[in-house]
Amino acid sequence: MIITAHSSHGSITFGSETGLTLESNLCGCDDCPQVERFNIEEYCTHYGKGVPQDVDILDLGYWGKDGEYVEPAHDWRKDVAKLRAGLPLEEYSAQIKVTSPQIKPEPDLHEVAMIAAIMGDSDGLDRLYEFVQHNRDAGYILTIDIIGGWAVEFYQKYKNTNWENLLEDPVKVGFSSNVCCWDDAVMEFAEQKFEEYKK
Repeated sequence: MIITAHSSHGSITFGSETGLTLESNLCGCDDCPQVERFNIEEYCTHYGKGVPQDVDILDLGYWGKDGEYVEPAHDWRKDVAKLRAGLPLEEYSAQIKVTSPQIKPEPDLHEVAMIAAIMGDSDGLDRLYEFVQHNRDAGYILTIDIIGGWAVEFYQKYKNTNWENLLEDPVKVGFSSNVCCWDDAVMEFAEQKFEEYKK
């Protein structure tokens, strides 16, 4: 089975038996992890079960390409365990270490936040959350991490786009003819990513 580890920098696919990286789809910035092999044994020992098909990279230890071992985020695991136990999110919100996009300068971060808000402000968020719960053995943390990753991907893909020209013929760049404004493009992009994610 192929497993996907998600982070705010993108994703890495690896084999469920060996933990070896098969494909890296990270943004390429200096903060991107350089993973040679994930520690499958540690995850299975900690949780008493195998690694799910989709997992947050913070939940995995790994050996980097430089040979150094990076521990899983143990404090993050504790926070997620509290959330899964049904404890109030507000009580731990200051401690939860959700991966966040490393984007500068500030105006860019503001635009990514707008994109993520649009993607989350629809029934798409509820459908993604339901799918993650039933098919990925995870919940809200992974859901918002996925939305954040899609927002970063949209921003990076279209940051230099002339939207006036694009909207004259959206079909030419992969959108439907129903896209008539920027937020339409954002929502349709999220829908496309959701369909890909379900496969």
